[in-house]
Amino acid sequence: EEVHDLVDMPLKPVNSIERISVSGFDTLRQCPWKFYLSNVAKVRLKKSHVSFPFGTAVHVSLQRFWHGAPPEFASVWKKFDPKTMDFGARGDTWQTYLDLGVKMVGAVVQKLEGRFDGAVTEVADVVDLKFVKLSRRPDFITTLRDVSGVSGRTLIDLKTSSRAYKEDRAELGSQLTGYCVPATDEKTKKILNGQFENVAYLVVTKSRTTRVDLVSSPRRSEQEVIDYVGSLRQWLGSARKGLFPQNKGDHCGYCDYRSLCYREPDWEKKYEIVPGDRPRPEPFNVGND
Repeated sequence: EEVHDLVDMPLKPVNSIERISVSGFDTLRQCPWKFYLSNVAKVRLKKSHVSFPFGTAVHVSLQRFWHGAPPEFASVWKKFDPKTMDFGARGDTWQTYLDLGVKMVGAVVQKLEGRFDGAVTEVADVVDLKFVKLSRRPDFITTLRDVSGVSGRTLIDLKTSSRAYKEDRAELGSQLTGYCVPATDEKTKKILNGQFENVAYLVVTKSRTTRVDLVSSPRRSEQEVIDYVGSLRQWLGSARKGLFPQNKGDHCGYCDYRSLCYREPDWEKKYEIVPGDRPRPEPFNVGND
């Protein structure tokens, strides 16, 4: 399939990228053009793909579980309006995802119940790296007791995924490294600076046979953190010059901007620009080639 060449548009320098999240940096490295559309031009789907609110509902339900309460996915999912969602072309419905969510959350409960410390720590902070502020919010930090062979104090990030993660993907996952950057905020230094031994993705697959994997690795070394910060500086340097090349790959299949990039039928009706304080370079207007 042809990816339309949108990168030749004369984008202005974007000097205002003063803050980026660990997940935002992952997006920038995966596809700078997607980062531009989402974080700079602030283009959004009028109807969000169901996977986004669904993932939020799973997170909210399991947050209840981390704190010792019943997850109650069904009651959480009822708060999401199906009229605001795009269910895709497979014929899925709100009920399809209700059933799937109950199954997925139940699988996590079955795997982790009684195997983690009830004193779960949740933390969100912003690291001042001088050249940018790095925001991060892992799901929780807890002490695990032999979960997939992992024990000890572990920082965990929950992921809902269409497929299982490979160990090497977690090893190289920059998001996990971002959580290991030393905190600069006094309130979070004691929590994030040296207070966990492992970093891990807790991956729950959206498949007929739900799979729950804890993909873990040791806390990142000082050199790995230095390399991460250096890479962030380099990527932001290019972005601030207005360089946002497209990167075609497997990720295009589940990207919110697929319709736009591939000019699928009625693509221009699917998007809107969300007003905000971030500048939107003049050459881009949804609906115009």
